[in-house]
Amino acid sequence: MEYKPLISIIVPIYNTEKYIRRCIESILTQTYGKFELILIDDGSSDNSYKICCEYRENDPRIKVLTHTNKGVSFTRNVGIQCSKGEYITFVDSDDWIDPLYLEGFLSHKLIKNSIVIQGIKYDFWNNTSKILFAYPDKIYYQDSLNKGIVSHKLFHNGCPVAKLFEKDILIKNNIRFNEDISLNEDHLFVLEYYKYIDNIILLSNINYHYYFDYFETTLTKQTNSYSMLMEISNQFMSIVPILIEKYNLRDHFYISSIYTTCGINQLVKAIINSYYLDEKIKASDKFKKTEELKPFIIANYEPQKLYLKIAKFFITRFSYKINNCFFYLLAKWLKWKKSITKVIKKTLQK
Repeated sequence: MEYKPLISIIVPIYNTEKYIRRCIESILTQTYGKFELILIDDGSSDNSYKICCEYRENDPRIKVLTHTNKGVSFTRNVGIQCSKGEYITFVDSDDWIDPLYLEGFLSHKLIKNSIVIQGIKYDFWNNTSKILFAYPDKIYYQDSLNKGIVSHKLFHNGCPVAKLFEKDILIKNNIRFNEDISLNEDHLFVLEYYKYIDNIILLSNINYHYYFDYFETTLTKQTNSYSMLMEISNQFMSIVPILIEKYNLRDHFYISSIYTTCGINQLVKAIINSYYLDEKIKASDKFKKTEELKPFIIANYEPQKLYLKIAKFFITRFSYKINNCFFYLLAKWLKWKKSITKVIKKTLQK
């Protein structure tokens, strides 16, 4: 008889009563039925918790938990701790999955010490969509991991969704979402997991729908503080070198791309946001890290956005006194741009 593992599906929930039924029902229609669904309400003020309890009454695979609002990282960590499955996957409560999502993970024979990755589709508020991540059906073992990581830019995919994690690896290595930060905690979680695996299983399936509402206010869209972004930057800058060594990565363009996304972007944005939020930090302190890392930034920072390219130009060529003036003006321009965008959004909503 074919062995079928129990898969734990963890869904963190906060004030998503508009979407939670769609999410839950997409999970309950899975063609692979050996799963437990852990719905964890993070102190919602709407009817999200009540809706979850309704579904629990009709399906014994559903477990509903609730606690006072402590954030998505705490909520996901609770799910990991109370899960019973050998494998764990995450689904966000405003997203949904196709019926073959779980079965897709098992389309290849599971190998110990692995991560299994499916593609992700972006679905927008105006009924348009695009592919966010797409992969071929391919297994990379120890002798070819570096090739797979570089070819498919795997370290850039920091979404915990559309991935299958082994619970034993998470528990034994104490891999958890950082509850002290509200940005990039998911990306750091995924990169931490890569430290402990020996195989990567890619799937061509795209069964995950990542919903994006342009008009919704989310933590990702918020302007984060200097201290938070510096903490995130430091964490990325500590884990990326470990992964570069573990996977014997030598492609300079890929390494620069990773450092840009995971470490340097957060460092530069920390400085910009300190002006944007009018934080009272001495200019010499703001630019201390960029002064120390100037040669590294010159060699490895390849930002895509124009304002970050300009920021790199100033950081790598001028003293903090000149940069103090430039970044002040840059932040003012970004604040003006954001205010104009808000006006446009309100106009479109009417």
